Amino acid sequence: MWVIGLMLFPFFSQAQAVSKKVETAVAALLADAQMKHAILGLYIINSNTGELVYQKNGTTGLAAASSQKVITAAAAYALLGNHYRFKTEVGYNGTTATALYKATW
Repeated sequence: MWVIGLMLFPFFSQAQAVSKKVETAVAALLADAQMKHAILGLYIINSNTGELVYQKNGTTGLAAASSQKVITAAAAYALLGNHYRFKTEVGYNGTTATALYKATW
């Protein structure tokens, strides 16, 4: 029995480490002033075992698009970093009266 417990310990401690990391990241996100009036719903399961890893308002119904934007933004921030800037190139093939183009963002 002890051998099985010792063999499973690294798995469970790793699962707890992931859960703690997510919990810490969520707490930091919710502490941001921009989240003052926001609601975050998150439900993470281990895809191999189906076990719950973390949940925050996991049973609260939220608009899917809003939830997806948060996940996409977090993934982009994690992968690209906070100094990444998208480069947008604009091209035109034709004639114009002037060579001046003005863009409003």
